[in-house]
Amino acid sequence: MSTNGKKFPQKILFIGTYAGKDYLSVLHQQSYYIQMAANQTEAYYITELAKYVAQLDVISALVTVPYPHGKKLYVKRNQETNGNCKIENVSFINFPVISVASQTIAMQTSIRKWMKKNQTDEGLLVVIYAMRIPFLKCSKVIKKYIPDAVIVNVVPDLPLYTRMYDKSLTGRIITYFNQRMTARLQKHVDGFVLYAEKMKDVLKCKEDHWIVVEGLFDKRKNQNFDTGSKRKDQQIVLYAGSLEEQYGLSLLVEGFLRAKLPNTSLHLYGEGNYIKEIIKYSQECPNIRYCGMVPPEEVRRNMYQADLLVNPRPSKEAFTKFSCPSKTLEYMSTGKPVMMTRLGGVPEEYFQYIYAVEDETAAGFAKELIQFFQLPKESREERAKKGQQFIYEKKDVGIQIKRVLEFSHMLRQLQDDK
Repeated sequence: MSTNGKKFPQKILFIGTYAGKDYLSVLHQQSYYIQMAANQTEAYYITELAKYVAQLDVISALVTVPYPHGKKLYVKRNQETNGNCKIENVSFINFPVISVASQTIAMQTSIRKWMKKNQTDEGLLVVIYAMRIPFLKCSKVIKKYIPDAVIVNVVPDLPLYTRMYDKSLTGRIITYFNQRMTARLQKHVDGFVLYAEKMKDVLKCKEDHWIVVEGLFDKRKNQNFDTGSKRKDQQIVLYAGSLEEQYGLSLLVEGFLRAKLPNTSLHLYGEGNYIKEIIKYSQECPNIRYCGMVPPEEVRRNMYQADLLVNPRPSKEAFTKFSCPSKTLEYMSTGKPVMMTRLGGVPEEYFQYIYAVEDETAAGFAKELIQFFQLPKESREERAKKGQQFIYEKKDVGIQIKRVLEFSHMLRQLQDDK
């Protein structure tokens, strides 16, 4: 791609919450909680974008559980290189509220150093993952040094819903100021990559300055796994993700128990506020298994041995209109049957391949589970394989990142036309 006869982008800077493979291994050993779904999505962006430039730089600030609930008060700086990607994770004080200020200072310091080294470069594309204040403040710094830089903000979640379950006075105050601040800082961003079309109205995006990329998946990921089903004694229903009651885990577990499915077990992977209840259920009912927090590769390997992958997240919450969980694509890409609620941010075309739960109660889940396992295995597998093909052909990372780059190229042309 070129603008005014010059290649664009010539250089890419990625700003987000990403932890590289080596650093991620260290964080797991030190029992840090990391948002694995977000980290995987960022990895897709970084790996694919790096193919278009000689070097891609990443400046990142982790999102983890703050001290004292988390393990560490101070998160140390880390650097690593993967291929042509240089990754810097900034240090910060990991304490509620203070962490935002600490990350902002650390990020801006690193950005200024990077800009001084690269200030003469033309054709700079900056991709910011997530609408976080420390990152958006960096966009202001970048525009000061390189006004012609194209800044694109990938928006997986709206600021309004990042603390939606915190009903305390402090939580409401933080949400209010977070919204006000992000709205002010938006003006330094040239375009938005949204997870759902309805986001554009909330963010008041200008025409031609937004696109929808509800998800992406690298089909080559499946090459590293034995995707064939192995002989097993039981049918397996599997959930992997945050084990939070508000995400419908109680409905899933109680629905599974009501269904009384013969020779079938429920496997649950992850961490969250519902773990104690899950462990209690597993002690009383041997066909409910709490599998803990394990590496993503192990979770995915076990997905291929499941008979059904399920996401019970309730659709009644307002935020579901503004997001398409990456879990949807991850599940469908395995070629295994998927069951979930009709989340408002998931395009209708997906439900040709998904088993939808219409009655979002324990009884409703029980009914759907019973009906699913009454279907012929061949018809279940055929529907799942069609869903996998849909993801491969329409949502593969190569296709989606090319769309993002074409969008950024169009934004650069709009700059040149001014």
